[in-house]
Amino acid sequence: MKNINFIIISSAIIFLILISYSNSLKNEFVWDDGFLITENPTIKSWDGIGKIFTHNLGYASGNKNNYYRPMQELSYVVDYSIWHLQPFGYHLTNISIHIFNALLLLWLIYLFSQSEIIAALSAIFFAVHPINTSVVTYIAGRADSLYVFFMLISILSFTAFLKQTSLRRVSYYCISILSFMLALLSKEAAIMLPFLLILSSYAFTVKTIKKDIFFKALSPFFVILAAYLWLHSNILSSELNISSAATAPLFIRLFTACKAIFIYLKILILPIDLHMWRNIAEVRSIFEPAVLLSVVTLLALFINLPKIYKHSKLIFFGACFFLINLIPIANVIPLSTYIAENWTYLASIGLFVVIAAAVINFYNEVKNNFVKFCILAVISLFIIYCIGLTIKRNFDWKDNFTIFSQTLEYAPNSSVVNLGLAMAYEEKGKIEKAISTYKNVPEDSEQSAHAHNNLGAIYRKKNSLSEAIEEYKKSRDRNPKYMDARLNLAATYVIIGELDNARIECQAAIGIDPNFAASYVILGDAYSIKKLYQEAITAYQKAISINPFDVYAHKKLKAVYMNIGDTGKAAEEEQVILGE
Repeated sequence: MKNINFIIISSAIIFLILISYSNSLKNEFVWDDGFLITENPTIKSWDGIGKIFTHNLGYASGNKNNYYRPMQELSYVVDYSIWHLQPFGYHLTNISIHIFNALLLLWLIYLFSQSEIIAALSAIFFAVHPINTSVVTYIAGRADSLYVFFMLISILSFTAFLKQTSLRRVSYYCISILSFMLALLSKEAAIMLPFLLILSSYAFTVKTIKKDIFFKALSPFFVILAAYLWLHSNILSSELNISSAATAPLFIRLFTACKAIFIYLKILILPIDLHMWRNIAEVRSIFEPAVLLSVVTLLALFINLPKIYKHSKLIFFGACFFLINLIPIANVIPLSTYIAENWTYLASIGLFVVIAAAVINFYNEVKNNFVKFCILAVISLFIIYCIGLTIKRNFDWKDNFTIFSQTLEYAPNSSVVNLGLAMAYEEKGKIEKAISTYKNVPEDSEQSAHAHNNLGAIYRKKNSLSEAIEEYKKSRDRNPKYMDARLNLAATYVIIGELDNARIECQAAIGIDPNFAASYVILGDAYSIKKLYQEAITAYQKAISINPFDVYAHKKLKAVYMNIGDTGKAAEEEQVILGE
């Protein structure tokens, strides 16, 4: 591709992305942005970078999961150092990464096809398709764009390594390996990269080098992959809430995955009814229409792959690229759910390449100018439609209220969505709507405990303390390890003078997590009111030993020292408070 052509096409792609996503720059933090950014103390200082690489994603905000994505969290550290908690900057980063991915895709497909128009069309479909708002517009979706960024660099570098004969090929090889490692540290789905290298090499470059050199070059990637899988399974905690999707028998997971593939194809080809919280019923029979159609289509595709390869290596590459990147999301290895729109971010590239190549090949074979005009018109209208829908979808992501309200239309029984919408109502001060929506959270769901805890907090603010206690008890009973519920219940007992009950709840909380400072603070309050000052001092000191920056604990400890006449130690606490 000539430099001037690359610049023109790249400029057009950047322009289309900016048109599609510029209105997202005004959006707020939403959904999981809370535990990843606004409530995450780790990203607010460069001092905590080491812990990012030794803990699960968002651990510092109390979130338990089995995601090991330090590069995602590190990117938030960089954002925070520049923008603090201004969402504009985080959105700008997401858009910038998406632009780089579209340009990398442009260059990759041109290298493989030597067709500027196929490369440009593939990149444009990827750039403006509204399904990618779940990655680009949603700040917490950055893991997908990051790992794709590093994977594309790795594939490009490995391809350059295979084609080069100069000393520079070593540099390309090292860049490819490094990019693979960074992709793995961005999202788990990057495990498919070695297989994508085999695919791209088989389709376009493997015949130009000796096979023994090729497989020797690949071996470090598989060594790194094996080491990553071992570390991932041993570093992260397994004490997690297991979803029904993860515990279902393998045949159910596979049948349901086939149905999910059918849905993915449908919304990629005709992107309507996009929404964040997709849920599909578990499939127990292969004869369900969507499953049967997916199975037949996949079998036909596999059978005809040799013919496709002979006819068009690019279409063969795109089809295999799509299929390979569906493997991590097919629930062979149990996942938290069966389907999610952001999961198609990388796989969609393969489908877009197939569509672009097929359309342009057909266009070149057509002799009738009117038919050619119709093909161009359909392509243009589809791109315009995608841009318009992306802009509209960005408005859905404007804030928690808009995204949860829009999602609730498609998932009215979702506990997660009802809980999120109730919290959004509460943020807006619509307390009665919040109460009624909290009550819509299904009682048998994991989120029920959170909903009852939040209801308790609302009733406590309204000074309806008996109702608050009942809600806190329900929350505690639904999840005995939920610390917030126990401690809020204990604090409310302190308010109404039931100090023995408060002590019991605090001690139960300490038994669950002895390193949770708030348990000792509330216990200290109960002892202090009962004038058990020595016990109160011990409790406050324990809280301070866990969290030296707890100003409230220092103030209460100072008050106890004043009560017992120890003005010296009270003065020491006063100095600490002033220092804070």
